[in-house]
Amino acid sequence: MTAKTIQQFAMEQLREKTGDMTIDGSNRLRDTGLSSLDAVVMCGDIEDHFNVEIDPVIVFEIETVKELLDKLIALETEG
Repeated sequence: MTAKTIQQFAMEQLREKTGDMTIDGSNRLRDTGLSSLDAVVMCGDIEDHFNVEIDPVIVFEIETVKELLDKLIALETEG
């Protein structure tokens, strides 16, 4: 998997879960409207798709969408 593939999939998930197609890397995660339940489901979808383990808590510990994408890329390359 490439970094671009991971970023695209995660952005699709985030946009789908929030219903906001304008979200990009500069958005603050807490301003996206992502609910706790949707964060857990999104992380599960990403886990299944890339065969990595993600603690959904990271969604609420990270400030921006770009930071989340960077973290997901790091997790995937570690695995």
